[in-house]
Amino acid sequence: MQHDWGLTQAFFLCTVNHRGHHRAISMGNAAGLAAAAVLELALEGAVTMTNGRLTVTGPLPVPHLAPVYRYIEARQPLKARRVVEAFAITFTNRGPDALVAAVVAPLEATGAVTRDTSGLHGRRPRYLPNPRARDSVIRQIRTEFLEGGALSDEVVILAALLDRIDGLSQFFPPYERQMLRAQLREIRAHPASETAAGMIRCVEELVIMTLISAT
Repeated sequence: MQHDWGLTQAFFLCTVNHRGHHRAISMGNAAGLAAAAVLELALEGAVTMTNGRLTVTGPLPVPHLAPVYRYIEARQPLKARRVVEAFAITFTNRGPDALVAAVVAPLEATGAVTRDTSGLHGRRPRYLPNPRARDSVIRQIRTEFLEGGALSDEVVILAALLDRIDGLSQFFPPYERQMLRAQLREIRAHPASETAAGMIRCVEELVIMTLISAT
């Protein structure tokens, strides 16, 4: 990413709404956030996925991925889908809440989100996105996919995640979504980057299978 946020933080900024709702609104958002954390760890070389199972292969790259990294480290080798489920499907909210707290801490420190405790549901705060911060993420997707910019693995994966949970519709009109999806299909079929193509396939498998497990 051109800014200082990682893939997981960029995904959060694009999926939390103006009221600060994230997990309570959509299981897809929760699965996408957990999948983003797994894929960011893989991009950073902290974990390796072999036959769908994750093992730790490097140090923790950034603090906001610590909950997922430590979970994998304690249980490796572990199916990637199980990791996503642990941070998306739970009765106690412990996993999802830990991941959200880790992801938003640096965002809050830089003003990319603002904590709102005025309407607490239990003890869970809401995090309101800074529109300018979110717009900067969307501009980067637009630049790389629609304006001829060089495609980066992180932005390709972010777009694939948002597309999988129908998160592009609030930012791009129908004709732009069609163009963006066409490029994602092309990357998957004829990849310039095997990393990006493999990650797109992982997005589809992790998010879809997690949502199926939740039903």
